[in-house]
Parts: sequence; structure tokens; C-alpha cells
Amino acid sequence: MLGSLRFYIKFYRIKQHTSKKEVVDMKIAHLSDLHLGKRLKEYSLIEDQKYILRQIIDILKQEKVTTVLLAGDIYDTGNPSSEAVALLSMFLLELKNLDIHVIMIAGNHDNGTRLSYGAEIFADSDIHITGKYTGKLACNTIEDEYGPIHFFSLPYIRPIYVNQYLDETEAVEGYTAAVKHALQTVKLNQKERNVILSHQFITGTVTDEQGSEVSVGGTDNVDGNVFCDFDYVALGHIHRPQTILRDTMRYCGTPLKYSIGEANTTKSVTIIDMKEKGNTSVYTVDLKPLHDVVVIKDTFANILQRKNVKNDDYVYFQLQDERMVFDAMNTLRLRYPNILGISYPNSAYEQSEQGISYTKQKNQTPQEIFGDFFVQYTGHALDDIQEKILDELVTRIWKEGDEE
Repeated sequence: MLGSLRFYIKFYRIKQHTSKKEVVDMKIAHLSDLHLGKRLKEYSLIEDQKYILRQIIDILKQEKVTTVLLAGDIYDTGNPSSEAVALLSMFLLELKNLDIHVIMIAGNHDNGTRLSYGAEIFADSDIHITGKYTGKLACNTIEDEYGPIHFFSLPYIRPIYVNQYLDETEAVEGYTAAVKHALQTVKLNQKERNVILSHQFITGTVTDEQGSEVSVGGTDNVDGNVFCDFDYVALGHIHRPQTILRDTMRYCGTPLKYSIGEANTTKSVTIIDMKEKGNTSVYTVDLKPLHDVVVIKDTFANILQRKNVKNDDYVYFQLQDERMVFDAMNTLRLRYPNILGISYPNSAYEQSEQGISYTKQKNQTPQEIFGDFFVQYTGHALDDIQEKILDELVTRIWKEGDEE
């Protein structure tokens, strides 16, 4: 009898010990804008994305990350390819096997309904997905040695998304008002740590547009001060990594370069080391892509003379030649199979902002139109012989039209 009692007491102690959840230090990785399934010009980036996601997994292991935030634009389109879906599945499975909590929201590129398919089942594996705004913010709380951290999920919203849950008299106008209202649906405990995921344009951010940096402006901007009560704001939407207003409000940027304008940027994983309230540090770990995005500025002849150059990157050429080089694209493709394009910034044609003015053409003869085109294309006017040949061609073509 006594032996049996000792056995059950021992069994109970073992059960208590094994069922008790281990409390660990909170280490958070902030990711966004994976754009799985994206193409760069005509090139599929699936293999590049698979490579970088595996590298990210290695970084998560090295940094002992416990939670991953995915702040929107998981897919590149609302109807992702089977390869893109399989890639996300692989990534989430790896995170699950590492016992990493995942909190994911939809971005403007995502179909929120499709992204959150099976969300209830995923939640059992600590993978929490918020695809659509439902009138209130989803919240997931995770404990560490300093107490609870509340993670709030705000997928990409427009004013119309918010107004469908409001009376006409309460309708909001503008993106800042929409986000502000969404945030007011929850009551924050300011004594505890609060983190929010959001996928919006924040006023003052810098993005890449046609290869140049511009300050984002427009009606879709959101005043970043609406997030002032959160200890960390995990932003998605802008591809260039940067902080806004404070170190703990951040765009982590894309894991890969998705445009020529990002050629000179460095991609990274943002790591948040969150300790007690008010003690949060943020740092980054650089990523190295399978293929880089590179802009080469030189003359055509100099480029062909280069030796021992890596030729499998995604390369865009800004040829310094004053005239366009015949068949340059095909010639360069022999050495740079992933060529993205060519421009001639020094030529008269490229320097013209709009090329030929079509309003001017309405009052021009065919010879004058072609003459303008020739100047912009070559940088030189037609000579007397070329003008004579052009006149003869125009006259011949004109007669052929009359005969028809």
C-alpha cells in the first residue's frame, strides 16, 4: 500500500514537471513583404526565395528566435502559384518544427480570405494568421520571464474596410482615421508590453520608385503617431528597411531585392530583443542572396573587355555610350544570362523626358516627325543625303496608299 502511494506521488511530480511550459527570453524576428511567387522582369524568383528562406531559418536558429512576425504581402498576388504556396508551407513547417510562434497578417498584395484559410487549425500549432479586418484587432499573448507580451494584428486596411462596421454617422475619412479607429477597438494595458503588426504607408517613409528614392505622399499615408502606445511596431509595405519616428517603429524591408532601385541596398532580418517594459533593443542580421541585383555603368566596349566577372546576377546596364549600340541586349546576354535591361543615360533620346511630343506631331509632316525621332535616337540631325532619301521614301509610300 505504501509502495503504491510512493509510486503515484512520484508519477504526479514527474507529470507536473513535464507539463510545465518552459519560460524563455523573448527574441522576435520581424519579416515582411516576402512576395512569394514574384517575378523580376521575365525571371521567376522561386529558387531565389527558397534559398533566402532557408538562410533566414538558419539565422533564426543562430539568434535563438522564439517568435516570428510576418507583416504582410506574404504572396506577390492574391492568386499565388502552386510553387509559391508550397514555399510558404515549407517555411511554416520549419518554423513549427523549431517551436517558433508565428504571427502573420495580410498585405495589400494578399487575398486575405485565401491567406487565412485553415487559420483555426494553424493556431493549434502556434501559427496565427489574420487575413481580413473584422471590426476589431486579433490579439495573441505570449509569456516570457518578464510577463505577457500582447501581439495585435492589423492587416492592410482602407477606410471602406473600417466603415463597413460603422454607422453612416460614424464613418471615417482618410487612412489615418481608419487606422486610429481600428486601434481604438482594443484597450491596452500600458503596464505590459504591446506589439502591433501593420501593413500601411507611414508618412515620411522612403521607398524606391523607378530606381530613385522618393518620399511617399498621398491620401493613403498614415500618421505614425497613432502607434505611440505600442512598444514595438512591426511594419510592412515599404521594401527599403528603415525606422520611422523611433527605433522601435520599423519597416524591416523585403528579404530580396525586387527592383532595380534597390540595387544599392542591403537586405536583412530584423531582430527584436524584448526584455522588461521599456527595455527593447533592435538589430539586423544581413542576408546574402543567391543572385544579387546589380547596376553596371560603363561603355559597351569596356563591359565586353571585363574579365572574371560574376555573370549570373540580375544585371541592369546603364551604357555610357552616346549612341545606341546595335544588338547590345543579345550580345550582353551571352555573358549575363539574367540581364534585366539597358538604358543610355547620356544619349539625347534618354535625356528627353517624354520622347517625341505627339501634340507637336499633329502639325508636322512625316519628314519632320521622322527627323525629330532621328535626332532623339542618334543625337544628330539628318544630313542632306539622308533627307533626300527620306523624301523619296515618303513620296513612294504615299503613292502606294493612293493606289489602294
